[in-house]
Amino acid sequence: AGLSRALRDEAMPVAVPAGTVAFDEDSPCAGLTLLVQGSVRVVRAGAQGREIMLYRVRPGESCILSVSCLLGNATYAARGVVESDLRGAVVPAALFERLVAEAPVFRTFVFELFGARIATLLQLVEQV
Repeated sequence: AGLSRALRDEAMPVAVPAGTVAFDEDSPCAGLTLLVQGSVRVVRAGAQGREIMLYRVRPGESCILSVSCLLGNATYAARGVVESDLRGAVVPAALFERLVAEAPVFRTFVFELFGARIATLLQLVEQV
């Protein structure tokens, strides 16, 4: 009950229009955005300046770069561009850490997603 109350109280509603850069390379991660509507295209600049799409984040999914930044206290290694108007909630970094530590369902969600995204990225590397 304490964690669900904290999630209700501390998660910040967010609405971002299509075309907005949600995060950029080398920027810090303030929290994990949980999408209710919209999508984010996660891209990385290639050697010749071309962008390579790494993956998309849709409702019910999460951005593994955000998770990685939060777990490793690091900055983003790619850019996230809002493809279609986004609505959701941002779970602040401190609450994210509490949820990973204290909520098995949330921790399982995060790490299952992490595993699935890594498998997808490995397929992308093979294609490139």
